[in-house]
Amino acid sequence: MEVHPCPLCGQPLKNCLYFKKFKKKISKYNYLYKLRYNDRLGFCSSGIILYYIDKSRIKIFMINEIKFNFPGGKREWYYDKQKNEYDMERYDQTALREFIEEVSKIYSIDSLNLIIEYIKKSFDFQIWIANNKMVYNIIKIPKHLAPSSNKYASWFDINELISNNFDGVFEFCKEVINILDYLNFKKYL
Repeated sequence: MEVHPCPLCGQPLKNCLYFKKFKKKISKYNYLYKLRYNDRLGFCSSGIILYYIDKSRIKIFMINEIKFNFPGGKREWYYDKQKNEYDMERYDQTALREFIEEVSKIYSIDSLNLIIEYIKKSFDFQIWIANNKMVYNIIKIPKHLAPSSNKYASWFDINELISNNFDGVFEFCKEVINILDYLNFKKYL
């Protein structure tokens, strides 16, 4: 197993006092809007929740991996050739990389180029899920950019998901949708 040094002090990450300090200072409660500084540094995973509005109904994008899920995954390290050192991904880098990895298995990368370019400019607000140290980037897209539904990916009406008791959706995604609904997601539209 490769041991990654902390980009702040150079020690192995598990020994780094700075990184441990960031982990201790992350938010203990879920929230919606802009990601707080310590959460930007101490998150473990990040994803993207794409949505669009259709006749005042919120439609969200989910991919099918045994059950329906939002595209996202764990934070990784990368080698920065200019600095000649390893660095940790930012929350937007993790989210975009994971989105591309997961969604390019379903759609051709050429068909995703416009939406990927749109996403790169649209990291406006996030939802922090404290118990998972997870950042979901909430991104509104124009309806015409929305990839079509198929057996591997679908658009869901939030109200229908809730009223149908989240049939076929992973538990942690149910939690995120309930939090979005409880925190009055609509006021940010």
